[in-house]
Amino acid sequence: MAEDIKDSIVSISKGRSSRNRIGSVLVPHRLRKEERNLLKRAMKYGYIEYHQWSRENILNIYSKLCSAHDLTPIYCFHEAKESKIRLDNLNNELKKKTLELIPSFASLNETKEGCLILENLTREKAKKLCNLIASKISRQNNFINF
Repeated sequence: MAEDIKDSIVSISKGRSSRNRIGSVLVPHRLRKEERNLLKRAMKYGYIEYHQWSRENILNIYSKLCSAHDLTPIYCFHEAKESKIRLDNLNNELKKKTLELIPSFASLNETKEGCLILENLTREKAKKLCNLIASKISRQNNFINF
């Protein structure tokens, strides 16, 4: 069953219908070639990088893939002058591991939904921190090929 869901996610990312009805017509999922390459990179390193001009399609597919693999999504958002990291759906054990890794220069916020948001990061520091967090919660090289 899990493989069917993963195949369906790949299918909706290519603009085809899914057998399991996991996608909504109201939510965009189809990926362009460059977005597919970004998603491949995200699957390899365990977190996704996106910018203010990125389409929401790639975030929707990444979120579905993380859910299918039972993993915590790690988002690295780059704006013009600063970057932010958002970690969704953290359980208590992962939250402890993550809090130990956070440097003092980062501003930490926690939402009501249980998301951790790290702000006031440069692009380089955000990338390094994402790599560190992903490696500590053993995320790398865990995904299917696109």
